[in-house]
Amino acid sequence: MTKNLNQLNAVLNLELNTFDVKIDPIIQIPNQYFVYQQRNISKENLSKAINQSIITLNRFVKNSATKTTGSPFIKYNLISNNVYNINVSIPIQDEIFITEHSDVLVGNTEAYSALKVILTGDLSHRQKAIKSANEYLIKNKIDFTIDSFYELK
Repeated sequence: MTKNLNQLNAVLNLELNTFDVKIDPIIQIPNQYFVYQQRNISKENLSKAINQSIITLNRFVKNSATKTTGSPFIKYNLISNNVYNINVSIPIQDEIFITEHSDVLVGNTEAYSALKVILTGDLSHRQKAIKSANEYLIKNKIDFTIDSFYELK
């Protein structure tokens, strides 16, 4: 029994600690519409809240036959020591209109420049990906104002 638990522990440690961060050059993101859910959430509950929102948004676009144009993304804003305001979003092809009391909202972004950072592996390494992005910007002397960031899921 102990041998099996040790093997399981080794596999879990390998899975959780194996990750890679890839930085792509600056890309241009065009104007886009998206459906989203907005929440204030503690750091401890972040992953669960993100997953719940993605399930809700996927169900919404499927039930409303709304055409999506990309992967879900998340915008984070730190509002206090341990609380984030997050927008979990799915890009859509065309603007749609939603009833006033819906838990799903519609928004759009103007075109902007972005640094594409790809984290492969467990999301607990998110801070290492952010650090790599900052190092890339400094090394390449790219003036980039970061007041929030987006994460593709």
